[in-house]
This record gives sequence, structure tokens and C-alpha cells, in this order.
Amino acid sequence: MSLPNTAPDRRKLTFGISAAIVILAVLISFQEAPFLDFVDYDDDVISQNPALRGGLTFDAVRFAFTQTPTNLWNPLTYLSHALDFEIFGDWAGGHHLTNILFHIAAALLLLAWLRRHTRENGLALAVTLLFAIHPLRVESVIWISERKDVLSAFFYLLTLTFYSLWTQAPDPRRRRFYLLAVASACLGLLSKPSLMTLPAALLLVDFWPLRRLDLTDLRRLHSLRDRIIEKLPFLAIALIAAVVAWFTWSGNQFIGEPPDLGFMERIGFTSLAYLSYLSRTFFPAGMVAFHPYPPGIEPVLLGIALTLLLLLSVVAFRRRVGSPWLLFGWLWFVGLILPGSGLITISDHFAPDRYTYLAHIGLFAALAWEGVTQGRRFQIPAKFGWILFVGLLLPLVVLTHRQSTVWKNAESLWRHAISVSDRNYVAHNQLGLIFLRDNRFDEGVAELQKAMAANPGFPISIGNLSRAHTNEGNFEEAAHWFLEAGPQLPERARYRDELVEACLAADRTDVAAGLWHKLVEESPDDPAIQLGAAGFFYQHGTTEEAATHYLAATRLDPSNSQASLSLGALLLKSGRIDEAFPLLKQSIANAATPDEEASTRRTLAQAHLLKKEWGPALDQYSEAIKLSPNQALYVNELAQLLLDCPEPSLRDPARALNLATTLPVREGSDGSIPNPRYLRTLARALARNGESTGAEKVAGAGLQIIEVIADTDPLPEPWTRKELESLREGFRRLLPGPES
Repeated sequence: MSLPNTAPDRRKLTFGISAAIVILAVLISFQEAPFLDFVDYDDDVISQNPALRGGLTFDAVRFAFTQTPTNLWNPLTYLSHALDFEIFGDWAGGHHLTNILFHIAAALLLLAWLRRHTRENGLALAVTLLFAIHPLRVESVIWISERKDVLSAFFYLLTLTFYSLWTQAPDPRRRRFYLLAVASACLGLLSKPSLMTLPAALLLVDFWPLRRLDLTDLRRLHSLRDRIIEKLPFLAIALIAAVVAWFTWSGNQFIGEPPDLGFMERIGFTSLAYLSYLSRTFFPAGMVAFHPYPPGIEPVLLGIALTLLLLLSVVAFRRRVGSPWLLFGWLWFVGLILPGSGLITISDHFAPDRYTYLAHIGLFAALAWEGVTQGRRFQIPAKFGWILFVGLLLPLVVLTHRQSTVWKNAESLWRHAISVSDRNYVAHNQLGLIFLRDNRFDEGVAELQKAMAANPGFPISIGNLSRAHTNEGNFEEAAHWFLEAGPQLPERARYRDELVEACLAADRTDVAAGLWHKLVEESPDDPAIQLGAAGFFYQHGTTEEAATHYLAATRLDPSNSQASLSLGALLLKSGRIDEAFPLLKQSIANAATPDEEASTRRTLAQAHLLKKEWGPALDQYSEAIKLSPNQALYVNELAQLLLDCPEPSLRDPARALNLATTLPVREGSDGSIPNPRYLRTLARALARNGESTGAEKVAGAGLQIIEVIADTDPLPEPWTRKELESLREGFRRLLPGPES
């Protein structure tokens, strides 16, 4: 009689216990998560986004797949945020809990993978705990808008799991696991472009712990070719991730990085970044939401960093036979951080905490396995090792809990950053904005000035200082700081327009005009600036100056259809009709959209009318309506011309009536009243076509609408008493009896 095999049950039990320990450790470390708020650092992209706040809707899907507000394409991450709003609404704690759940899921995948493929249950648990509760995890786990880290890590480790199962499964099951690995990699790509490191990571696990790649004899690397061929689908996914990342990052300003970095300087900053990561791994301190770049590279520190990196690399390579986990862990750590190490600029941050999220797995695995190996070599009891590990783990739990409370709200986040880091211009800037939102003007301005002192010339702080003075009505001061921020200010046009609108609302046209003069002086060769200045001066009655800027814009950018159209229209109003024609034709040739071309053709039609060229005017109106059939203004003007054309042979009342019947002459669904100009055109067209009853009915309705408008005080734009009286007389002439 054979005894039942209890080994599988024992493995399940030990895994369950290990998993429970991991879950409990994470929940204790991040117990403050449900009580934390959104912060003002990218979280507003989530919390204030109407497309996401509505839950899982078509608008959410469209936004997720088409928009990159943080310079990353991660549609699956945005959809997870939309689902959060579907479930939790505005409760930030629920959004934090989702991050925690994904983090736990990633940790359990790591635990299961290490247990299965190393057969070292205790070490697998130790590595997983270090990964799950190290204080450097806080940024990835607690920061709501950094959901992409925990979500992509889950799919990264799921891909690793399926791939490893594929390498060991019986033949009939191999293809299924491989396809699942590819599918998981695709989902990871949709979460964050960090999947570009995946092929290299899979090669590393082939070396250890799967032992499918032999690096003991460098003359026998022919097996490497087979291993690379297996990775081709993952390599394709990685290339797609790299291309997507490049197109979403390229062209963006990274104004926190020192300017004009050469290759060797980049190598220096990259080395310092790795040294910083290693330092924070063993001595978790100074963790902040934003790490500014060091002001320079100290030669001694650079020498230490390069020497240490080279030494660790040499040791890991030389020990590849007896301690393969060292080479695996070191290359995993270096490789997974590499895209964000600073060698290629992807943000204003220097060595952010979150970039260690997956990279720490390799480093902790190398330390754990080598530690146990050396312990066995020197015959150190295993119990002593576990006591030492628990003694290490408890402070990490405390530090992680304490660091997570830093993210309680935006003010606590930035006050902490200022207290533990030097020259943190972003922290000062964000704290200044918080004070300004709370109407603490003097404190807010003081923080913005500290940001400027920490990073002289930092345009965002200077721009925010301009906005602060704008809101206080200090327009001269606001204009000074706006110009001081310079062209490097992101979204500069928005700051400018806010300042100009505030000046006009306060009847300070002089400040707004002076600002435009300074902008033209600053960038005389910028057609957009010339066009903006022209529009401003035209709206405020300085037509000669407007014409000067319109002309400059057309010379600088002959293909700018808006500049040509605006200058042509201005020349028409000045009576310089012949000069306007070539500009209007140029605008038509360069129109970017049908609506742009239609607008220009309407203006060209008006130019022909001024020259009494009735036929060409009719042709241009007809072309404009073909391009923009829903433009009621164009339809109305063409119908009037067909009714009143001075050339009798060109009049066409029947066509005018057909056009007039398409005008919006009924009350809108929102209760808006029809435009009486359109009603007058329809009434006249009906009368000219012998439909007197219909004309009288429309005229009566028109008179009622005139009275509604006339009784409004003040008159709504664009109506004047004179035009209303003219329309009233026109309707009365179409009515029979005493009112005719």
C-alpha cells in the first residue's frame, strides 16, 4: 500500500503562508493609503479630466488612445483610472487602493516565479518582501498618476511567468504559454513603454535561474542565437514601445536638465544616478517627489561612481560560474534602469525613486542568494540569517509607512521635499502655487522667488510669478515677469492671453499694447507673434499698425492662409480692393481646411461685390457653401444676392428660396430664438416666389422675435436699435392691411 504524496499540498501550504506574509507586510507598510488625497503633480491630469471622470465611456477610450498629456502613451493605464472613477468616484483613497492591489499582485507573481524556478522558498520570500516594502516603492505605489508603474510591472512579471512556463512545459502546452506571454507583453506596452527592456530581461532569466543560456565558456555562445530568435516577437514589441516613447517625448522641453550636455557629461550624470540609486537602496533617505539635477559633476565623485560601477560589473562577470545570480542581478538592475538613467533625457528629474521599481528585483535577488551562499560557506546558522533579515525588514516597514504619509496632500508633499533636499525649485514652485490658490499672495510669491533662486532662469516659476501679479491686478509687474520668462516658458501663449485679457478687462489697453510691442521686438521673425499682434491692434482700432503686422506675417510665412486672409480683409475695409485680390487668392491656395477656404472665398466674394462684379461674386459664394454647407451666414448672404442682384439676368428667386429654407429659422431645442435676419430673407424669398401666405406668416414671426430682442436690456450682441428698426420695417412691408 502506497502512501499519498503530500509534497504538492505542502508546497501549496507554504506558498499560501508566504503570500499571506507578503500581503500583510504590504498592507501594514501602506496602511495610510485610503486616507491620502490627490496631489497637484500630474494627478490633476486624472482627477480633473472630464473624459476619465465619467467612468468607462467612449470618451474615456478615445482620450486614452489618442492623448498623451504626460508625454507617455499608456491607454490601458488611463482606462484603469476611468474604471476607478466608475467605482470610487472622487474618493482618492479608492484610487490609492487600486495601486496597492496591483502592487500586491505584482509581488505575488514575483514570489511564485522565484519559488518555482529556484526551488528556494525562503529566499523567494525574502526577495519579494524586500521588493514589496522597500521605501523606494512609495512613489510608484502611492502616487496615483504613477499607476503606470504598478500596472506595467504586473504585466511585465506576468510575461516573465508565462515565458518561463513555456520553456519548461510539455510540447503540447508550449505554444499556449508563449502566446500568453506575447499577449501579456502587449498589455504591458499599453500600460507604459517600459516594455522596451523586456527582451534583455528574458535573456537574463534564460541565463539564471532557467539556465538555458550557457555563459561559462565564451567560446560556446552559439546557443545565444537560438535564444535571441525566440525573443523576436518581444523584440518587435520593445521596438514599438521605443518608437512610441520617442514620438511622445521628442519635441518636449526638459528644462530641469543642464543645457547642452555632451556625451561624456551624460555618462557622468548617468554614473551619478546609479550611485544615487545604490545609496538610497542601502540607506533609504532623501526620498522626494522631484530630484533636481546636481549643479555640476564633481570629478572625485564621478571617479568614485565610475570605479564602483566598473568594479561591480567585473566582479559579477568573473563570478558568473559559481554565482550566476550576481551577473543576472547586476545586469538586471543596470539594464532596467538604463532607459531612465539620464543617458537619454526623458524628464526633468534626476534619478527618480520610481525607476527602481522593477530594477530592484535583480539587485535584491543577487544580494539574497549571495548572502546565503556566503553564510553557508562560513557555516553561519540559517536562524541567525533570518533574525538579521527580520531586523532589517522592520525598519523598512517603518520607513515606508512614514514616507507614504508624506503624500497625504500636496502641501505635505512639497514641504517634505524642501526639508530634505537642496535647490528643489519644483517643490518651491508647487508650494508657491498652493499658497496662491489659498489667497496667501505674499507667501506664494516668496516661494516662487525661492524657486527662481534655486534654479535661476527656471521659466515655469517666473511665468507663475507673472500670473500671480496678473491675478492681483499688478499688470506692469506681470508683463515684466512674463517677458523675463522668455520663449522657453511652456504654453507661453496661454500665459500671454490670460495677461492680455486681464489688462483689457481692467481697461489697461496700454499695458497689453506695450506687451505686444515687446513681444514683436523680442521675436520679429516669428509669424505667429506678428499675426497675434496684428489681431490685437486690429480689434482695438489701430488699423495701420495691424496692417503692418499682417504684412510682416505674410512675408515671414507666405503659406499662412490666415495671415493672407486677414491682410486682404483689412485692405478691403481700407478701400484698397485691387491689392486685396492676390492676397485672398494666396489664402485660398494655402488653406489648410475646407472651412478656412470657405471663409476666404466669402471674403473674395465681397471683394467682387465692391467692384460690382456680380457673376464672380455669386460663384465664390457658391464655392464657399459647397465647402461649408452648414454656414448659415454664407447661405443667407448668397440668398440675398440672388434676390437683389443689380444684374437682372443673375437674379434667381427660386434658388434663393431653396437656400433660405435651409436656414435655421425655428426655435432651438435649448429655447434659443431664430436670427431675424434669416427670417427676413426667407419671408422675402417666399414673397418673390408668389407664396404670399407663407411670407406673411414668416414676417409675423419675425416681428414677434424683434419685440423679444428689443425688450431685452441691455440689447444682446450684435444687435443695435437701428438694425432692429430696419428689420421691423422690412417685415411690415410684407404684411397686408394697416401694417403694410
